[in-house]
Amino acid sequence: MTPAGYLHVFLPWENQGGVVQIKSTRPQHVHRLFCNKSLPYTLQTIPLLLNVCRHAQTVATARAIEQALDFTPHNNTEQTRNTLVSTEALHEHLWKLLIDLPPLLGLPARQQEMAKVNQQLKPLLDQLHHSSTVSYTHLRAHETVLDLV
Repeated sequence: MTPAGYLHVFLPWENQGGVVQIKSTRPQHVHRLFCNKSLPYTLQTIPLLLNVCRHAQTVATARAIEQALDFTPHNNTEQTRNTLVSTEALHEHLWKLLIDLPPLLGLPARQQEMAKVNQQLKPLLDQLHHSSTVSYTHLRAHETVLDLV
């Protein structure tokens, strides 16, 4: 089991009938880490806490905070965020195809190809993440403390 836990989805065969079931072993109370914490602390900590889909989680956090503050980001910001999340998803899919899938088929993992993908995508991910249009400066300036239930 990973620290992030697992999400198990049970799909019965068509002729068996039954009900789809979803069971999660993922931590259910992580939000408590952010109770009575500042927005800058939260925005800084989220990417450190989550190692899977780090950029998507950070963007989701920023969007949730913006919504709570009734702040509408510029269209360019949203476009850049969407590109960042899509690029991260591309990386994750390529990892599955090049590293995880081949051994399941009795083939060697394609580590050299994945290394090339990493070399090409990392600068783009870094550029998008640090782009001024994805900047969370407008949120870091708020002295709001999160009061989460």
